Parts: sequence; structure tokens; C-alpha cells
Amino acid sequence: MSRDLHANKDMEHICLFNIIKAEGRKAIDTQVAKIILGVTILLTVAMFAANMVLLKNRINWLDSYSMISGPATTILGIIFILHVCEEWTKGTAFTTYTFVPKRNKVLLSKFIVLINWYLGSLVFFLTLSAISTVVGVKLYKYDISWETSLSSMVIAVLPLLINMLFAFALAVAIQETTVVLVLFFVIPPITVLLAQIPNIGVYLKWISLEHSSSIFVAGASETSTSQYITSVIFWIVVPFIIGVIRNNKRDVN
Repeated sequence: MSRDLHANKDMEHICLFNIIKAEGRKAIDTQVAKIILGVTILLTVAMFAANMVLLKNRINWLDSYSMISGPATTILGIIFILHVCEEWTKGTAFTTYTFVPKRNKVLLSKFIVLINWYLGSLVFFLTLSAISTVVGVKLYKYDISWETSLSSMVIAVLPLLINMLFAFALAVAIQETTVVLVLFFVIPPITVLLAQIPNIGVYLKWISLEHSSSIFVAGASETSTSQYITSVIFWIVVPFIIGVIRNNKRDVN
């Protein structure tokens, strides 16, 4: 009995691992995803080269990270919108959930793929930033600080993660590619503008993800950190919970 129990647990782990591998392949298996990834790489290379020239405007080497990771911060979320929504748009969700009836396991696998992408991107961009800074300092004799505090590191690396999670949460909740893509690009600037309106702006900034982000980056205080957290809850946590419920109830036929 004990041996069978361990065997069943091992099968569950293997199954989840296989689903993660399959979802990882699906994330970049379409022509559009490959084009998006290619464009991101080209823009990253351009930012890498430009950063070496513009180092004189930098104070800390983490400023290089913000510049080099900029294109990916905006673009990578699109890949995960397509990854989540295309199954419903193209009707392949039926096949997926036939092989894996536990829908939450599929969502978990997609989420793990996203986190793996983020961690890989993080290491990649930090490495590029360090190389770009070293080369730029050698070539142009700039004076750049290499001091790195935990708070400055967190502030630098959060935007990429938040944007990817924002895209993922919207996709899980809405499950319609076109609608999610529009909202992904429209919500941040609209909420920034609304947060500037007198009288109501003081309230709207609490759910303005991009606005809270900029305040947080400018200088973390108790208020700005709170705004950041409430924005994340409003735009990421709540849509994701709604998406999980909808994903489990939606008819795949």
C-alpha cells in the first residue's frame, strides 16, 4: 500500500512536470510569439548598445538594467496573453482539458512557465546590464556606482514581473485575445491620466498600477508602498481569482 502511494505521488509529480514542459513549448510555439520574441531581442540589443553611450547620464549600474530591460517589460506580457487566450480563441482548450481534466493544474503550469521566463529574463538582463556598464566605463571613462541595496534592486526588477503578471491575470480573467491586448496597453496610461484629475485623482491613484509604480520608484514611502500593493491587488490578484473561477466553470465545447 505504501509503495503504491509513493508511486502515485511520483506519477503526479511527473505529470505536472510534463504539463509544464508542454506549456513551455506552447508559449513560443506560434509564429506570432516567435516574432514578438525576436523583436524583443533586437530592441534589447539596441538598448544594450545605446546604454554604453548614455552611461554619462547614469548614477548607478541598475539604471542600465532599467533601460536594457525596458522593451521586454512592455512586450513580454504579450506572449503570455497569447499563451493563455489562444487556447480559448482557437478552441484548443477542449484538447488540453481532455488530456488534463484538472484545469487548475494547467493554470498552475502556465504560471510556473511565466515565473521561469521572468527569472531567466532577470538573470539575462542583469548580466547584460553589468557587461554594458563595464564596457561603457572602460571606453568612455564614466564614473558609475556599483553599490546595490536590496530596496534599489527590488525597485529595479519589479516592473518586468508586475507587467507579466498583469498580462497573465487579465488573460486568465477575460480569455479573449483582442480584448486583453487592448486593455493591457490602454489601462496603464488611462489610469495615470485619471489619477491626475483634481478631487478624484487622490482616490484613483490607489488603483493606478503604473502611477503607483512611478511613485514607488521615485522613493518608497509608507503611502507609495501601500498604493503599489492596492494596485497589484486590484489589477492582478482580483482578476486572477475571477479567472480561476471562470476557467473552472467555462464550457470547453
